[in-house]
Amino acid sequence: MTFELPRFRRRALALLAALAACLLALATPAYAEGDPGTEADAAGADFQQGTHVYVSPNAAQDVDVDALSSDIGDDPIYIAVVPPNTPPSDVAMQISTTFQQKMTLVVVSGSEYVGQSNAICSDRAQPLLDDAAGNYQDERASGDLTGWLREYVAAVQDAPSSGDSACEGGASASGGGIGSSLLWILGALVVGAGGGYLWMRSQRAKRDREMESAGAGIRELTDDLGTAIEGTSADSNELAAAALHDARERHAASKDTLAQAEDTDDVAAARQATIEGLTAVRYARQAQGQRVDFTVPELPRPAGEQLEHEQEFAVGDQRAVGVPNYAPGAPYYHPGGDDIPGGWYSAPIWDSVLIDSIVDDESDGGIWDEQDDPDRR
Repeated sequence: MTFELPRFRRRALALLAALAACLLALATPAYAEGDPGTEADAAGADFQQGTHVYVSPNAAQDVDVDALSSDIGDDPIYIAVVPPNTPPSDVAMQISTTFQQKMTLVVVSGSEYVGQSNAICSDRAQPLLDDAAGNYQDERASGDLTGWLREYVAAVQDAPSSGDSACEGGASASGGGIGSSLLWILGALVVGAGGGYLWMRSQRAKRDREMESAGAGIRELTDDLGTAIEGTSADSNELAAAALHDARERHAASKDTLAQAEDTDDVAAARQATIEGLTAVRYARQAQGQRVDFTVPELPRPAGEQLEHEQEFAVGDQRAVGVPNYAPGAPYYHPGGDDIPGGWYSAPIWDSVLIDSIVDDESDGGIWDEQDDPDRR
């Protein structure tokens, strides 16, 4: 015998499947401002502490929190008023996913709002909110939400509980069994997919904020390096010319690293390359008696063993030289640690798997020792 779902349940299944597909396919938010993850976290934290009404500091709406909270009492009704242009459905879904309990939830963002509930008949939550909104159009337009939300709270408190026979699809409704189970399973999948999508979007937004914060000032500093390079002439001074060559290489490396940065470590590497470049330009100017009209930020503090004189290192089939202070040809700084003496190097040997040996631990002096280091003047 073939089992066939009733027509309305087939339609409901199709609708839920389409909703799941939309949630999974959604790649970019339709809203230009507001982070639903941040607002959901803040509202959820307040709700966990026993608060029933959350109003974001940037909501730009008037709500009498005390009066509304008094009306709600201990009933499982939670209201979140978030900044305009924050997708209310996204905030509601994330709160529901993380704050799992029987409740009626309202999220208001500017002129948009959403109501959902598993505490009363699920098909009543949004219509009751719409009806109350219609009675307070002028107040809502002026930014006063108190009357509207208080009327909604009263309506929810009078509404049938979920599972009541008055609810559509309740205990007395027909067509339970397999069809009902399928609806619940697919609904759970939709919520799970939506919650996962919102979590990933929230994490991406958090990472973007961290990157933006970490990168603040780096581009300006890199531009300063470019300006300093352009404003420095080497004339016939070979040391100054070599230092400018180092600065140009570090400038290019900083821009490339920043353009391809994927995390805050990449941003930090771009900053260090920029400072290394500025150090090289300062050397070039001081070597020629030119004025240094820019500031060189501090590099990471020295740690562990430090170079006291020129040393040569074998790295695979290549050689690298380290010196205590910057000198042309050694534009890579290492603070020390991880078995690397702190100092300036002709190559970033810490990127190599193994330093084979220190070739000359007691140098008699080389090109760097023979140079007059401007930093020591």
